[in-house]
Amino acid sequence: SQVGAGESLYGVVATGASTSLALSNVRIEVVGAGSGTNGRSGDAGAPAPNSCAAGTSGANGPAGAQGAGADVGAFDQTGYVPAIAAAGGAGGAADNGAPGGAGSCVQCGTCGDILLNCPFIPNAEGPSCGKDGSHGCAGGSGAPGGPATGGGSSIGLYAWDATVTVDGGRIRSGDAGNGGNGGSGGPFGLGTRGQAGTATELCIVKCEVGVVDCVATTARGDGGTAGGDGGIGGIGGAGGGGGGGSSFAIYQGGAGVVTTSGGASLLHGKAGAGGGPAGVGAGAPGAAAPRVP
Repeated sequence: SQVGAGESLYGVVATGASTSLALSNVRIEVVGAGSGTNGRSGDAGAPAPNSCAAGTSGANGPAGAQGAGADVGAFDQTGYVPAIAAAGGAGGAADNGAPGGAGSCVQCGTCGDILLNCPFIPNAEGPSCGKDGSHGCAGGSGAPGGPATGGGSSIGLYAWDATVTVDGGRIRSGDAGNGGNGGSGGPFGLGTRGQAGTATELCIVKCEVGVVDCVATTARGDGGTAGGDGGIGGIGGAGGGGGGGSSFAIYQGGAGVVTTSGGASLLHGKAGAGGGPAGVGAGAPGAAAPRVP
């Protein structure tokens, strides 16, 4: 049958202080254990919203912390127990852009009769103002990557608190399972750009007496300067790698005692490699030996 992910395999298991087992010229062959599964990738940061409160700097968010890789697994009366890797950290929040500049205003109107010295007649609706500049909004932060699971161990004879004698024969364990790789952190969400405000249409703002007619001066309300861009959200930290399993022909634990004689052959496979990423996220490798201890 197919070996499950991270599954540990045992040829013979003897547990309990009242258990006594004698093996004579027995051949035990164990296949390779299951490798761990990779961690789930983090979700991407959300895109920036259409509107938001102004920030101060538009700074980008810091990256999330790298999750620690799993340590070496342990053994107890139930068998091999893989250590647990840590998830990565969420990306840090980015800052919204600084406020834009205010638009300027002009008083629009019309020119009166030249016979009355071209008086300026303001429009009743009041000043005409350019739009304020707008600031950008920050993008969302990436979600953390999930932790990987550890590889299983392959053990020919597992004795915990039991007494076992092995006379002749052969015990061989298979290759241990490798630890899975930690999931990658979610990518950042992009921020939006600050925009300059739009100006008003030209209008009459001043009237003077000309040679034959009134002379009008035109102007517009200028738009405000663009606000700051919104920052980029921090990327999520990757999850920690799973630990590698171990390969032992004989594992003796607790108060167990295993005695070999008659030229018993003890062979083992390869130790499982720890999963990535490298550095603090690396899972610990397993071990391989004819017997422990």
